[in-house]
Amino acid sequence: MLDCTLRIDYPKFQLDVAFVVPRHSVYCLYGPSGSGKSTILAALIGLIKPTKSRIVYDGVLLQDDHGQKIAPWRRSFSMIEQVPKLFPHMTLAQNIAFAAGKRTLGDEEQKLIAQFDLSDRLRYKPHQLSGGFQQQGAFVRALATKPKLLLLDEPFFALDWQFKEQMIRLFAAYREQNPVTTIFVTHDLREAQRLADRIGILQDGRILRDDRMDAVFSQPQTMSIAKQMGYTSFLSAEKYQHPGQQYLAIHPDRLIVRKKGIEENGILLGGTIVAMTPREGFYRIEIQLELGDHVQATVRHEHTYRVGEKVVVDLGKAVYVV
Repeated sequence: MLDCTLRIDYPKFQLDVAFVVPRHSVYCLYGPSGSGKSTILAALIGLIKPTKSRIVYDGVLLQDDHGQKIAPWRRSFSMIEQVPKLFPHMTLAQNIAFAAGKRTLGDEEQKLIAQFDLSDRLRYKPHQLSGGFQQQGAFVRALATKPKLLLLDEPFFALDWQFKEQMIRLFAAYREQNPVTTIFVTHDLREAQRLADRIGILQDGRILRDDRMDAVFSQPQTMSIAKQMGYTSFLSAEKYQHPGQQYLAIHPDRLIVRKKGIEENGILLGGTIVAMTPREGFYRIEIQLELGDHVQATVRHEHTYRVGEKVVVDLGKAVYVV
């Protein structure tokens, strides 16, 4: 388990956070650019000296304000960044063997390489590999060190969607057998939902919410957190007959849309489709409700809708926020 308290003072920015990462879990630091996510990782791995700090891992005090500090290279932490940093003069096999502290690859490394589908690329140097395969190699090299804590600083950011899906699948499969404690930095909600057990919502150097991933998504509590969780529509609760509440927050993936005449029980409102935008594997449609407000919904390709069509929306999965 990692127990971390950090304060870092800059002239125009202050990071002040405290969080706990349970053993063998994936803790996601989630938030917009400039909120302090990467700064936390840099402090944990020893690249930044905090103004104040207390870092404890599995009961061992790694760093505090009273002179205690275990050198970064002795903490057994590994970090993977957006851009792979393999040694350019080494082959992929040599990079991995070096990380494992060996002259040649052993059985453990060969198994790890096979898990990440890299067995046929070991003889290549980094410049001979695509960016995606370089990043796969960076994952294997980091994991070959058998880290106590794995730090992921938006490692999928520069990958195309096919490679990103492959990397997320490979890493998730690896963790099922080898549940390494992980801190995962991202501003991509779908990545967080796929990998994270817990999430810390970071904004302006502060953690606004620290909870299970599913709890934060289903009950964001505030409009600020709801927006970070991908909620796009906010209706006056009083206007829609929910007195005592401020807003109804609606996530496009949770808004149910039905064709006019195909209606069931629920909190139903009529509306008209005013826009349709194709996305990766789905459509994002915008609906103007009869009371004038606009809401957004996600529909799959197999559904047939058109701009101008009258529909019914079900607000049954809307949540209250302030």
